[in-house]
Amino acid sequence: MSSPSNPAIRLMHQHKINDNCIHIDKTSFDECERQILQITRFFFLAFHHPETHAWISAYKTSEKNFNTPYGATIANAVQIALNILCGTRGAGLNYHDPKCETCIKYITLHEHCFIETLYFIRKLNKFGAKGNAIILCEGMAENKFLDAMNKLATIIEEYHTHKIKIPIHDNINTKRMH
Repeated sequence: MSSPSNPAIRLMHQHKINDNCIHIDKTSFDECERQILQITRFFFLAFHHPETHAWISAYKTSEKNFNTPYGATIANAVQIALNILCGTRGAGLNYHDPKCETCIKYITLHEHCFIETLYFIRKLNKFGAKGNAIILCEGMAENKFLDAMNKLATIIEEYHTHKIKIPIHDNINTKRMH
């Protein structure tokens, strides 16, 4: 669960797919929520193994999937929600390695609760969102976590409403002046 440049750590990676994991295709999460899951996993990896600098991958993934200026804003909102969540919990969170092609096909119960909180907020299901928040936050400061997740959902909604597109420039017509 580290960068490929460190083979000793790379060999320690084990697939932790068990009965508590769900295949991602068996969830009702849309493409946006799956992208948020991947961003979330990079942040989990960064918290767990800071030497991987995986937070950079979280921001890069978000920028790739959500375009400027929303990508960095969405990644920041995910990070804020995770910081609040991690600050409330006494126990750690289980996550899958965002760089493993096998692991990314599954979702842990903690990942599922996190993304399902967002899913319920987007579907305007306050009770479902609150239930997941209580479970994740272990009954501590779940309203702060819900506020952060609501902000994330608002940014996502704004992104989908406006869908800012940046034109891609090619260098075909660019000539050097001699």
